[in-house]
Amino acid sequence: MTKADTASSEGRKKTLKAHGLSLTLPAKLPFLVTKFISGDDPDIDGVLRAVLGDEQAEKVWNAGLDIDQGNDLVKSIMDKYEVSAGE
Repeated sequence: MTKADTASSEGRKKTLKAHGLSLTLPAKLPFLVTKFISGDDPDIDGVLRAVLGDEQAEKVWNAGLDIDQGNDLVKSIMDKYEVSAGE
């Protein structure tokens, strides 16, 4: 299963609205995310693509967020699943 397949799978039930973005999240956090959050240096692009899919991840990158807003958005996404990136 690819990142796009994971993010586009059935069961998108969570919605997150933050920083002018409205994002649809899968009902469950894809296992693929573990590949990107292990260690001391999480791959934020990989996390976003695994959870949101390529189209929504690009929407996030193109939203013009500053570093604090971007960190807040990633934290908000992970909080939906009670997981912290980098832990």
